[in-house]
Amino acid sequence: MAQADYEHAFRERIRAIYPGGDISKINMLPDDTAERILREILETGCLSGNYSNIEIAHEALAEIPPKWLLEHLPEVVPACLFKEPEWLEWEFRRLAEMLRGRFPDAFAWFVEYAGKLHDPEVDEAVAELSVMTNEQRAEQFIGKYGFDFERIPKEEIIHLIEEEIADHREGSSEYIRLLCGYLFCLGDSSDVPLLEKAKYGINMDVGCMIDGEWIESLKNGGAETEYVNEREKIVESFVAYYRDFEADDVW
Repeated sequence: MAQADYEHAFRERIRAIYPGGDISKINMLPDDTAERILREILETGCLSGNYSNIEIAHEALAEIPPKWLLEHLPEVVPACLFKEPEWLEWEFRRLAEMLRGRFPDAFAWFVEYAGKLHDPEVDEAVAELSVMTNEQRAEQFIGKYGFDFERIPKEEIIHLIEEEIADHREGSSEYIRLLCGYLFCLGDSSDVPLLEKAKYGINMDVGCMIDGEWIESLKNGGAETEYVNEREKIVESFVAYYRDFEADDVW
């Protein structure tokens, strides 16, 4: 079967439960209907060994409002997953991949729940989550904060940057770049010293990753110059780059 065939079959199963088929409206449906849809998504993505189905389920779950998902996962997960001992680790990893980054609160609940399965292979997989790569940290950060900059406390971003400067984790520079980008979007000229400290005070790799344009834009009040775009365009470019960001690292 081609990818389109798997997608068509999945959507037909969803429409059999809810003729409208719009998963993003799941929070507006009766609980019984909505939880049947969620169960179909979890079974498609976690009980299958076919990566087309896994990808389809990943995309479908992303349509669900995070608050609703957190409220209903505890009902649906025990009803459809972790029934066969030999598949526990596989199912854990598949759902963890779907939740990690985009649904941090649901992910935290799921990791705690999985620890209660008392399965050595699942426990080993859970332990791996405690050592996230920098790209995974970036993905999780985006899932938590989003891009509504008016609702993001700048003080929290400053604190995270200061922590990262003091104890930079080796590997990809994506996380520290992301933090600095958020500070640029939220900040003003008073934030230039911290951005310069991050760019020039860690190592060359980090320095190359953090955009000098952000610093220059804050210095000149966001005006467009020969070498720097206007602030609004820089922010738009930053958001466009990270909106659908997914870590390349897998575990």
